[in-house]
Amino acid sequence: RHLRRARPDARVTLVSDEGATPYARTALMYVAMGSLTREQTALYPERFWRDNRIERIVDRAVALDTAARTVALASRGAVGYDALLVATGSTPVIPDWTPPRPRDPSSSAVG
Repeated sequence: RHLRRARPDARVTLVSDEGATPYARTALMYVAMGSLTREQTALYPERFWRDNRIERIVDRAVALDTAARTVALASRGAVGYDALLVATGSTPVIPDWTPPRPRDPSSSAVG
């Protein structure tokens, strides 16, 4: 939104290999529980992308050429840029954790 106010004519392109619509990952447990549908996890309605003229490219960025100001894509050449924001995301760390054994309800021990 800040970019649109500062430069209303700016072209914005989002490159992601995660699918056509970014979604709220924290809502996935509610999809698994049946409380939400996958469509309800979308970060923004479809019209947001259209109204803000944000082009979405479903592909993986594989190389960056800062001299040529291009980002190479896995399956369709490269896209140029004037300004670039690289947001690589993260990979979850799953600790090596063994849950505690359930307590024996007949045990009178405290602790």
